[in-house]
Amino acid sequence: SGNSVKESFVFETSLKNNREVPVLVNMEDQLPISSDKEIQVTEEEISGGTLDKFNGKINYQIVLQPGETKKITLAYSVKSPQNRAIRGSRNVRRSRTKF
Repeated sequence: SGNSVKESFVFETSLKNNREVPVLVNMEDQLPISSDKEIQVTEEEISGGTLDKFNGKINYQIVLQPGETKKITLAYSVKSPQNRAIRGSRNVRRSRTKF
């Protein structure tokens, strides 16, 4: 609405298996949780992870075949009153993990 602002945040993580055997990766990420009812966080993409809506934690169990690379995207939006500042980065974070 005219009195609120919606911001989107996107984070991407790349995983690559450099081994000659498959590997199982257990990864955890988290959506922000608002304790203020006027600030709403909406999940937009969790790339197949399992979200615990109570604490915002996202768990992933990913099997990577030898040489395989997978990208995990975490995207969410935050809707808040126009007069309230949202703390956080607007930049896309790119990280890589190799096994």
